[in-house]
Amino acid sequence: MSVCERIERVAESVEEWERAVSGAKSLSENVGARREEAALYKDLAILRRDVPLDEKLSDLEWKGAGRDELSAFLAEIGAERELGRVTRFRD
Repeated sequence: MSVCERIERVAESVEEWERAVSGAKSLSENVGARREEAALYKDLAILRRDVPLDEKLSDLEWKGAGRDELSAFLAEIGAERELGRVTRFRD
């Protein structure tokens, strides 16, 4: 992947690669079969700076998990003991 630098530059087939790259065939096949999905996930992962926000940065700060909500959820999925791993609660 470092040869391509960007996922959009991954060649559709191994024959299109300009130089021999280990795993090129597999990479081309996998990205080629899921190119649309890869583009979507890349778009979702990009930090957006062009969206107006009414919130201040301090409003977006992680203040911890809600103890009651998390306890209920963990009980629902049978993972109550995981509550001990949480290091920060907002209440």
